[in-house]
Amino acid sequence: MKMYFLRHGETDGNKEKILQGRIDNPLNENGKSQAMNARNEIDEIVFDDVYTSPLRRAVETAMIASGHEEEEIIKDERLVEISFGDMEGRVVSKDNEKMVNFFMHPELYEVVDNGESYESLLDRIGEFLNEMRYKYKDNPDANILVVSHGALIHGIILLIKKLELKDFWVANVANCAITIAEYDGTDYHIIRECDRVDRNYVQEN
Repeated sequence: MKMYFLRHGETDGNKEKILQGRIDNPLNENGKSQAMNARNEIDEIVFDDVYTSPLRRAVETAMIASGHEEEEIIKDERLVEISFGDMEGRVVSKDNEKMVNFFMHPELYEVVDNGESYESLLDRIGEFLNEMRYKYKDNPDANILVVSHGALIHGIILLIKKLELKDFWVANVANCAITIAEYDGTDYHIIRECDRVDRNYVQEN
């Protein structure tokens, strides 16, 4: 089984460096173009199923990239972006110690009010990956498209590569970047990963 993890296309919130989290922003025109470019890259792949975060920016990306109608796509709450709680809607700032730790030192991050912890995020990712291995155990040649968000896909990479939390952000999961993992019947392996980047900047979600 191969799983294709695709981050959603750009939103105005991404462009303005807003902490979106669970805010349900749609794609902007550039985001739609990015999703179409992703479709061109995976156009020859026949997907057995398409899963997406229920947030609009992910659903729109899934529809464009896969060519599926919305009712054909499986929306899964476990694929939703991490919640920034009371910080959602604010501009990413290096003056905010909690947010600096979130992006630069995740092992030191203290959850913001009404937000979600890294541990909670990783638990639901792990549950989703485990379900997929059992659901498709009799279809080892299955191709699955999963459309989600920046933090969540970083979490997928971390779990599959068995990295430490401090290395959560080592990959550059840009809008509509594709990461491919293969399940060999025993474990998942990354066979295509976003490029590594320096961590001396703050990423937006």
